[in-house]
Amino acid sequence: MLHTGKSADYVNLALKNGAVSLVINLGSGAFEALVEPVNGKFNDNAWHDVKVTRNLRQVTISVDGILTTTGYTQEDYTMLGSDDFFYVGGSPSTADLPGSPVSNNFMGCLKE
Repeated sequence: MLHTGKSADYVNLALKNGAVSLVINLGSGAFEALVEPVNGKFNDNAWHDVKVTRNLRQVTISVDGILTTTGYTQEDYTMLGSDDFFYVGGSPSTADLPGSPVSNNFMGCLKE
């Protein structure tokens, strides 16, 4: 759904097998948070609200205000050191997106 960064500094938010996946690497290794629906999948032709917040190393991702996952990035790195493009919905080549858990661009609708 979105991606920014290169090599060891990136943020990637994607749908992975019907779950919402957030992968963050601030230079010391990748951290993945996965929010899975209780029943079914999030790619169900319905609108879902995805919110990602980060406070230094603490990362929280919530879907529909109900399902929430909280975790911590590795080491003491707190800054995303990237001046790369910010892709929303897709990119010219998913193979060029380090840390992306998917090999296809997002197919669907995004709003706000």
